[in-house]
This record gives sequence, C-alpha cells and structure tokens, in this order.
Amino acid sequence: MKVTVIGAGLSGLAAADALTAAGVDVVVLEARNRVGGRTWSQPIGDGLIAERGAEFIFATDHALRGLAARFEVPVISHGVRFARRSNMGRYVSAAELDHTMDRLRRTLERLEADEAPEVSFEALGREALGASFEADPVYLRLATSLAANPAAASAASVLHEYPPGTHLGHEGHLFGGNQALSLAIAAQLPTRVRFDSPVVAIEQDRRGALTTVSDGTEVASDAVILTVPLPILSTIEFGFELPATLTDALSRRGMGVAAKMSFELPEGHVRDTAQQHPGATWWTWQSLAPDAEHRAAMLTGFAGGPATLDGLDTASGPDTWLSLLDVSPPDGHDALLTDWRADPWTLGAYSFAGLHWRADDLIALQAPVGRMALAGEHTGLEQTMNGAVVSGTRAASAVLRQLDR
Repeated sequence: MKVTVIGAGLSGLAAADALTAAGVDVVVLEARNRVGGRTWSQPIGDGLIAERGAEFIFATDHALRGLAARFEVPVISHGVRFARRSNMGRYVSAAELDHTMDRLRRTLERLEADEAPEVSFEALGREALGASFEADPVYLRLATSLAANPAAASAASVLHEYPPGTHLGHEGHLFGGNQALSLAIAAQLPTRVRFDSPVVAIEQDRRGALTTVSDGTEVASDAVILTVPLPILSTIEFGFELPATLTDALSRRGMGVAAKMSFELPEGHVRDTAQQHPGATWWTWQSLAPDAEHRAAMLTGFAGGPATLDGLDTASGPDTWLSLLDVSPPDGHDALLTDWRADPWTLGAYSFAGLHWRADDLIALQAPVGRMALAGEHTGLEQTMNGAVVSGTRAASAVLRQLDR
C-alpha cells in the first residue's frame, strides 16, 4: 500500500508519520526546499532563534505536545502573556479576560436566538462592547490573531477557537525552534522528502491515484493526502469532480494575512513581555530565555490583517514598523521581517471562516473524496500548529479506512 502526501508542513508530516506507523509506504512531495511549511525557525544572533512563522504552543495543544514528546523535542516556556497583553500601560487581568469573553459569548447566543443573519466578529464586538469596542483590549487581541478583516469573519468561529477554560496562560515553544519537530519527523521517515516538487494535478480512479509534479514527474499511489494551504488548492488541477459540499465549504473560508518581525535587542534591554499596540492589530513580545531566568535578547512582533500590514508597509521592509517602536536593533544588526502575503506557497498566513461559514462545513472538509483526503489548518477551526497536527493524523486515519474497504 502506498500513499502520496502533498506538503511537508506539520500537517503533511503528521500524516506521513501516522501512515508509516501503520506500515504504509509514503512519498512526501514538498514545493519548497525545506520542511516545516509555516513553521520556519532561523538563527538571528548569538544563540537566538527567530520564528518566522507559527510561534505559540498552548497548554491545551495535546496533539502537538504528544507528537513532540514522542520525537523527544522539548516544549519550553515562552513566559509571555499571550491572552493578557499590556495595553496603554496596563495589562488585562484574568478576571477581566473571562468577563469580556463571557460577555461576547452571551451576546452571540442572544443574536443567534433572535435568528440574526450571519454575525461578523466586528458586529459582535460592537453589540457586546459598545461604540468603543475596537479599543477594548480583549477584542483588539482577538482581532490581531484573526489576521483578517473582522467584518468579513464569522464571530461564531472566532469564539469557537477560544472555548472557556483554554486561557491558561502557559504558552510554550519548541526547544531549538518550532521547525525542530518537522525536521525530526522528516529525518525518521523511511523515504526522504522530495523537495522542489510542487504538485500541479491529481487524478484518481477505482485502481489508484496519480499525482503530477510541475516538472512532469508522475507519482502513482493508492491514495493521496493533500495538505497545501488554502489558496494553493485553486492552483491544482483535479482530474475528477469535487463534491459541491466541499467546494462550497472551501468558498466560505478566506486566507488571513500576517507579518512577523524579529531583531536583537541592545545589551541589557528588557521590555514588557507582551505589549499590544493600542490603535492597530499588531503586538510585540520578549520571550523567556531557555534558562527560564532571563529574557531572550530579542524582540518579536506579529501584525495581522491587510489594513495593518499596509499601514506598516511590510511589503517594503521593516523600517516603518521599527519607527513605531521605542527600541531598534543595535548598529550593524538588521531586523528579520517575513510578510506571508509574499510567500508563493502560502499566499497568506492562515485561514479564517467567512460570514457564511456553517458548522457542517467541517464534515465536507474532513470527508475523503474517493482516494483523496484534505489536511491542513483550513480543514478545522484550530488555526494553530496543533490544528495542523490534528488534521494530518485525521486525514491519515480517513485514508486508511478508505483503503481497508
């Protein structure tokens, strides 16, 4: 039995790992020249590692933490108040966070009970928090992480990602960088990942599946797991009809955009560990060093949403963003900026559920289409590394069930 996995990000590698454990012969095709996808770690100074992509591992990310433990990649503390950032000189207390989240949930329940049309996250914020909702620190934090226009995103899906009891405040990251897990999984696969192999077409029939790479190479297998990011799905030619339920579900998802910036701090400079900009959807943090005693001498920032990225002019580099900070890299050191809009293999950061999103879209996104299954954070409502791992193992299980039949 042979399965082709398209994409060597966390979802694809989690799928390949699960299939390998089940005794399946796996071929992994990757468009880039590296593994990890949107987990991308890069040294930036003396012992410093910048995350150009996914950053935070949450306390309830059980699938990711379990996989990291199996591959002996330690999860260490970030020491950052992810959900309770400072804003205008004060940070949100745990009680204030819980109160505001409860207020948002109760307001959404009321709107849905009144059979209101699709409620955007922006509309929910205005209804629940009043005219100054955009300045509310909890709303602003959620809008920043959304990485999309709040007026175009489903409020229900935003709150679904943050159920009660998940704001435990013990975020972590992987020792050696978040890409370390992808590297560890890929190193233990029986067959090496095939790099520089973007897929352009997939065909299937009762006998098997055929995947075509951009250079004309064809890979025959019994099944396919497709883990490319949401915008890249439209670049692939399918030699079979996709179910209307699937195409409709995909049409109700959009791709958020984000940029990240990291740079070394001047010697001895210590900042607030998590500081939200009060007037826009971007924030900065200074992580705990691996010794759990000092702060790493590096500042990292995340900016989410097209308006904020345009305002910071991230397409032109880090200068505008740096000018808004009260600290800059030491002389002779540059800031490392990544604008995920410009990445040809993602065309964005991660997905979001649009206004017309429906809960049963998840059924369509997660159901196999003949011998093909989709994976990736866009097939669920957990737009995180954990969501990628969950989707990969879920797709592997679905394919194994299909082949057993």
